[in-house]
Amino acid sequence: MTVSGVNELIGLKEFTVFPLPFQTRLNYKIAFENPTEVRVFLMDQNGKIAAEKLFASTATIDDYLLTEDLPSGVYLFKIETEKGMAVKKVICF
Repeated sequence: MTVSGVNELIGLKEFTVFPLPFQTRLNYKIAFENPTEVRVFLMDQNGKIAAEKLFASTATIDDYLLTEDLPSGVYLFKIETEKGMAVKKVICF
């Protein structure tokens, strides 16, 4: 799987994921130039989705995923819109 850069998602102003590494909760902040439908998800390196949320037309997201049941390892945090996607690698301990 190729990890694409944030700059590939048109209209994305902010994409922050914290704390890194994470354990029981993964926080994220995402901002767009214009309201858009956004799908965020966390998946393991095999592509299996561990957590997922869908947001209707919004320009800013300040939210979190509960991750207390995830095994330690490397995960990909991905956001998708109709204009593309952006991915960040994150570590659960």
